[in-house]
Amino acid sequence: MNSFEQLHPICLFSYFVAVIVLILLCHHPLAMVLACVCALFFLYNVEGRAAFKWCKWMLPVVLFIAIVNPLFNHRGITPLFRIGDQWITLEALGYGITSGLSMAALILWFACYQKIMTNDKFLYLFGQIAPSSALLITMAWNYIPDLTKKMKDIQDGQKMLEGDEEKPFLKNVKKALKTVSVLLGWSLENVVEQADSMKARGYGLRRRSTFHLFRFEGKDIIFLIGMGSVSIICFVLRFLGCGTMEFYPRMQSLTEGRETLLFFAFFFILLSIPGWIQWKEDRRWNSYDLKG
Repeated sequence: MNSFEQLHPICLFSYFVAVIVLILLCHHPLAMVLACVCALFFLYNVEGRAAFKWCKWMLPVVLFIAIVNPLFNHRGITPLFRIGDQWITLEALGYGITSGLSMAALILWFACYQKIMTNDKFLYLFGQIAPSSALLITMAWNYIPDLTKKMKDIQDGQKMLEGDEEKPFLKNVKKALKTVSVLLGWSLENVVEQADSMKARGYGLRRRSTFHLFRFEGKDIIFLIGMGSVSIICFVLRFLGCGTMEFYPRMQSLTEGRETLLFFAFFFILLSIPGWIQWKEDRRWNSYDLKG
């Protein structure tokens, strides 16, 4: 059981908002590496080795941005090599690597958010405040995964009926159009059914009561105080100039001053909270002698 997931939705949502905002505010290669490593550590504790599937596309994305940026951006005073009439500079290459790591970190932490913040938690937080918007966001968040899963089911059904033999190009196009047609029909039908179901249940009415099992307990207060304190320190240090790096015209060193090291220490503590909680819970669970 994931003890981090058992925290109150307010605690979970506040944590992910703080982490994602800090990642957006920081533009430093070391900060982005810490963000990626901590996100993968948490996903590994939740999914096991399946978490490393993110690396299959994350590394190509980082390399693509790192290569493309110096090809179009020639700022910097430290030339590395020359392609045609254009110099590739160290500063442009470092900026591209940092931008790629920043994108990878954001996607990984949104993957962690999706694992923890389920629809019922999001609706619990915002269902009474903005019921229509909350429902729309939850439906949009799950729209692409649902379509992907349904498309795979349709393709598997077609393979069972027609076989998996190689066919001419025109037949493959006809098969793809048929898959899209079935997928769109299912999507429209699903939207109508969901709308009728929510209307029949009185969703959005002011006097409508909701059922949930969320309780704000002492552990949630402790988590909010600890997480809030660390987050405030990180934001204060960030607005004092820590956690960012100037690349042009000359690249700065990775760590300048004690304040920067202090920022990275608290930033790492904040990022590693869910991973360490899950790791501790797994060790406790594995230590139980279930064989009796």
